[in-house]
Amino acid sequence: MPKINQHLLRKLRSQLNLKQSQVYNLVSAKAIELMLPRHLAVIALAAENGLNINKYASEEDLVAIRGARSTLPSKSLPDAPSSSKSSGRKPKLDAGFPDPFVDASVVNAGHRNAELYPIVYIFENSVRNVVSIVMQSAFGDDWWEQKVKDTTQRSVQIRQSEEKQYPWHSQRGAAPIFYTDISDLRTIMNTYNKEFKKAFGKIPRVELWIEEIEKTRNILAHNNPVAKKDRDRLTVFARDWSELSKKIFEEVC
Repeated sequence: MPKINQHLLRKLRSQLNLKQSQVYNLVSAKAIELMLPRHLAVIALAAENGLNINKYASEEDLVAIRGARSTLPSKSLPDAPSSSKSSGRKPKLDAGFPDPFVDASVVNAGHRNAELYPIVYIFENSVRNVVSIVMQSAFGDDWWEQKVKDTTQRSVQIRQSEEKQYPWHSQRGAAPIFYTDISDLRTIMNTYNKEFKKAFGKIPRVELWIEEIEKTRNILAHNNPVAKKDRDRLTVFARDWSELSKKIFEEVC
């Protein structure tokens, strides 16, 4: 069986800013998605992320990849140079959609973003629970009142107070931790770095995972399209966090 082209793999790794093992995970996922051998899956993945694959793929390879995608939304394989540059004109309104100011590209981006929401939701709540468990284990049940910075507590109190103005609306949760956002959680973890290092072990990349996922989360939260490379990075980092959370659960809980 043909092997993955290592030069293309290195270019893809550089493009996505990921470790080799993480890129291999993405290639494996793409192979499963398209039901292709991995040497073709890496070509498909590279094309989706904007890399020029002409010197890595034969016409036979491209035909096989296009055939695998025949029932999927179209991807960016190099058939012909694209000329879709902005003309500066007003957008053409599409009466075929519920809102006349959106077209198919906006609707499709919305559906793609919707696929990311469960990942972000699970990740953020997992971090909240890990923070709660680690802090409670280190400082006792009153850790929030005794150990969390005043600025973070005030931010949470403001959110709780604002929520009480709308009693007919559903509430976030009973505990203050459910009113935190990722930056609040990161502040707590950095403040008590020693305690969290005990839980995480020698894993210096946790801060990076959270920071990168937060960037994508903010784009998602403000209803803007998330680029393919950022979608892939989010998926890999969230999966890495999930594996780490299993370790923490076994050792701390």
